[in-house]
Amino acid sequence: AAFCIFEVYTLLCIFLDIPTHVVGYIVGTTGLAAAAAGICCLRYKMCVKDHGLKTVFKSHGLFLLIPIVLVIFFCLRQFLYKESSVDAMHYINLSSTAVYYDRMAQYNPYTGAKLNRFLARYVFNTFPYYSSAVSSLTGVNTAIIARTVLPVLSVMASILTYYRIGCELFRGKGKKYADIFLLFAMLVLFRGSSEYLPGSFFLKRFYEGKSMIANITAPLIMLCGIEFWNGKSCLRTGLQLFLCCGAAVCFAGSCVICMAGVPAVVLPTVIRDRAPRKLLVILCGVIPVICWGLCYYLASKGVIPLGIHRR
Repeated sequence: AAFCIFEVYTLLCIFLDIPTHVVGYIVGTTGLAAAAAGICCLRYKMCVKDHGLKTVFKSHGLFLLIPIVLVIFFCLRQFLYKESSVDAMHYINLSSTAVYYDRMAQYNPYTGAKLNRFLARYVFNTFPYYSSAVSSLTGVNTAIIARTVLPVLSVMASILTYYRIGCELFRGKGKKYADIFLLFAMLVLFRGSSEYLPGSFFLKRFYEGKSMIANITAPLIMLCGIEFWNGKSCLRTGLQLFLCCGAAVCFAGSCVICMAGVPAVVLPTVIRDRAPRKLLVILCGVIPVICWGLCYYLASKGVIPLGIHRR
């Protein structure tokens, strides 16, 4: 949801040439609100639903060590991982330049020159500017934000998503089954890629939007489909898919895979229940991607002018 909202107001800031530190304040305010909501939710679960540490350990047993060890291992791996590639330089230079000039605009990442006319390929995917906003707010170097802080937080989100998938797949069978599922999922992702395979961005290149789609958005869409199969309401599923696809639009142009992913996870439930009205869930989910595709097409044809609003 945060990245979906970030996409909307960052586009406005880019076209209006808003200072980067202003966007940082917006991101900070949004983050504090999300943290407060998370703390309230955690307190509710621990106090009202009796999900305290004792209850958690009782439901997991020694298998609780699996997610703990995986989180520590992958966080350390992301913290220590280093890579010097053209893609890394492009994303980080773009973010650093936005902080240096204190302007949310498009720049040539290799020369630092401000572009008066934007490139349609990049202007609608605002993920690199997230590092700029956080760096401007905290004062931490953009490279550290993009290559260390954000990847560590992202890998934790990815692990949590796969754990929730395991909980839904083995509902009613105990948390230990979800723990074992998480272990196998992480082993497949960890051992199924290398520097010599096209899929090397799995669980490694979180400074790229494509990696965020592969490691967070795609599993979340799968999770929505499983929950929909298990009886979640159409409204809630449609809203969650809308937010997932909205975040994917922010991450990269690879968000077009959602046009196939959303129907793939929803259609099994529609066919099982013989409920054509549930097809509206698909439409609700892919609306952000359709809007992105339409804007990209109109911009590439010159119908939508892509330039800075001069003040």
